[in-house]
Amino acid sequence: MWKDWLAFTRKEQYGILVLTILIFILLIVRLSVGIWDEPPQRVEKAEINDLIEFEEVKEPAKSQQDTRQYHFSGNFNPNKVNVTALDEMGFSSYAVVNWIKYLEAGGHFSSLSDVGKVYGIDSIALVQMAPFVHFSISREEPASKSSPSHSRNFRYNQAKQDISHADKPGTDVNHEVVKVEINSATPEDFRQIRGIGEVYSSRIVAYRNLLGGFYSVNQIREVYGISEELFDDLCENFEIEGEPFRKIKINEASLRVLKAHPYISFYQARDIIEYRNNNGAFEEPETLEQLASFDGNELKRILPYFSF
Repeated sequence: MWKDWLAFTRKEQYGILVLTILIFILLIVRLSVGIWDEPPQRVEKAEINDLIEFEEVKEPAKSQQDTRQYHFSGNFNPNKVNVTALDEMGFSSYAVVNWIKYLEAGGHFSSLSDVGKVYGIDSIALVQMAPFVHFSISREEPASKSSPSHSRNFRYNQAKQDISHADKPGTDVNHEVVKVEINSATPEDFRQIRGIGEVYSSRIVAYRNLLGGFYSVNQIREVYGISEELFDDLCENFEIEGEPFRKIKINEASLRVLKAHPYISFYQARDIIEYRNNNGAFEEPETLEQLASFDGNELKRILPYFSF
């Protein structure tokens, strides 16, 4: 062995020696790391439970909910409250957290029944808060010289009737009629009409854009949430000029474009594409009558949105 060692040149011997020393040093450093590190601290089970309880908001027991007292010093808008205000009113931490999370996620309360859907809000809370709840989009209350308590009872009775859409107009027949051209009006223009608030104005404009414009005032009936009764109250405020501002080129539109229109189903869009592929372009509106997926009423409704 030593004879073999002596067979290396002087530089090779130094190189092997240095490499051996480096390996030895690395081994010592690696073994020393475990000694120098502090041992992991042991966390008792009780401490873990304390940490979990600190982060988790638990729903109060039923008996606690039944005896909870709420304090309402005046009217409040459930869409414009904060944690402090809700806590001062007496709501549980569980209800407050869910309430605020709903608002931060973009939720909006339009009726008392909507508030009742918040986890942690029970029927007792709804009954006690009803006289004080005031929505930003609400039907106007008739003027009265009665006492504040009478005004609160009025709102309470309306809340019990569960007005599902707070934009519903009042019964005062003397209000001014505001004329709005429905194909060019902005949400702000629609809100000039008594009975239309932020919710309905946004829905009308969104539906109009989805259609490509209105060709009849009666199409407002199709907006989600607008009942026949509400439309009858509002229709005198609507007027229309011209045709829809965006039409579909029936001989060029893709399947995706066609079926995106509210009046065209997937099967109708497919039939249009197949007809074009087999027979060429549509020359006139009457050609659509050959498609089995369109009946007379559907064809009459969609034709104003086609260009040939």
